[in-house]
Amino acid sequence: MLLHRNKNISQVKSIAVPPLENLSGDPAQEYFADGITDELITALAKIHSMKVISRTSAMQYKGVRKPLPQIARELGVDSIVEGTVTRFGSRVRITAQLIDAHRDRHLWAENYDRDVGDVVTLQNQIARAIADEIRAKLTPEERSQLARERPVNPAAHEAYLKGRFHWNKRTEEELRTGIDYFNQAVAADPRYAEAYVGLADSYNILGSWVFTSVPVSEARANAMTYASKALTIDDTLGEAHTSLANMKLLFDWDWEGSEAEFERAIVLSPNYANARHWHAELLLDLGRFDESIREGYKAKELDPLAPMMSSGVAHRLCAAGRLEEAIPEAKSALELNPDLPLAHMDLGDVYLRQANYAEAIAEFKKTVQLSNGNPNFIADLAYAYAASGDRDHAWELLKGLQQMSRSRYVPTYQLAVVFAGLGEKRTALQALDQAYKEHSPWMNNLLFDRRLDNLRKESEFVRILAAMKFPDNGRLSTAKH
Repeated sequence: MLLHRNKNISQVKSIAVPPLENLSGDPAQEYFADGITDELITALAKIHSMKVISRTSAMQYKGVRKPLPQIARELGVDSIVEGTVTRFGSRVRITAQLIDAHRDRHLWAENYDRDVGDVVTLQNQIARAIADEIRAKLTPEERSQLARERPVNPAAHEAYLKGRFHWNKRTEEELRTGIDYFNQAVAADPRYAEAYVGLADSYNILGSWVFTSVPVSEARANAMTYASKALTIDDTLGEAHTSLANMKLLFDWDWEGSEAEFERAIVLSPNYANARHWHAELLLDLGRFDESIREGYKAKELDPLAPMMSSGVAHRLCAAGRLEEAIPEAKSALELNPDLPLAHMDLGDVYLRQANYAEAIAEFKKTVQLSNGNPNFIADLAYAYAASGDRDHAWELLKGLQQMSRSRYVPTYQLAVVFAGLGEKRTALQALDQAYKEHSPWMNNLLFDRRLDNLRKESEFVRILAAMKFPDNGRLSTAKH
């Protein structure tokens, strides 16, 4: 079925793809329908001339029956791609239709029947058909990407979809389950680039400052290996360039190399919200606050219902000293997910900067509770107690962290922060030097972390800062930001 082109169809400038409905009659196939949705979004996201809402926000509408105009308003788009997925044996049927969401009318529709092994190529075909229908401006590179035939081993594809299903839940346990499935995918098809991207992303996150649940050396080695493998197979994957950029940022402190990879990723996948989100983090680490905030808002525009995006904006606004602007962003993240520790951390950071210690301590207590005692959040709470003058509680928590470090990794950078808050400068600098030697991702915060301000004039701190080799090194080291 193909609807005739509507004369107003060229007005389509932005698109969202809510979860395609699983019509297979088997609830166990939900991951498959979700994965097809994800891949269609990824294919559409390569088109510069269109805003494409990211997966996290689109997935909020799974099983939700809302009028399309309402969904469009909530996501800030003018069109919706609706569809269904039916899997039967080795075949899959996908229906897709483009709808003018404001007028709730159909603009285009098509049915596709394919072998499961052709489903990745099919996503590009659907994206290209939609682009042609709405007269989207495609660059030669975009048209080449969407025209590429990319058959995939069905077993590998199924394992990959299961891997992303678990990866998207972003807990340590789910990330490790995702790794198992990504490994199954590359075992079935060693040329499956997207599965290597999944592995690289997993190790980047497990080794990052949020989790610190994998040693830096292990996280770096795996992320580098898998991102490089993906790019060897297909260097046009914006997601693979993003993985490599994030690895260079987190573990190599390769500021120029990371920025070059992020810029390439954004050229290839301009609507990939994670690329914008992590690029904003790089810009923050370099002290380029205004650029970081703009990029953070761009990520939020592409993924408006993802609490991590609002949380990221709040974090960057706080670092820039724009505290009154940061508060509503942190609260927006908490409206989307009241149990997100990072959003409570962001709010706590703002209150701390405002010397509103009671409120800061209350927020940091929530982060400890919601994270099941993550040492990073315990350190935040200890510092807040120290800053408030409650040294007894700060020392109690610090001793607990030192004891915890005997059985699990506790970032020495965070210990340095607490010691600094207690005025123990010598010990703080020793811990900071150890964090540098460990190549801790926390060291990325060195330029702007206000909790270390009482160390900045110390010769040891100046030496460590110089060793980090930030561009325009140290220009924020004594700034009142």
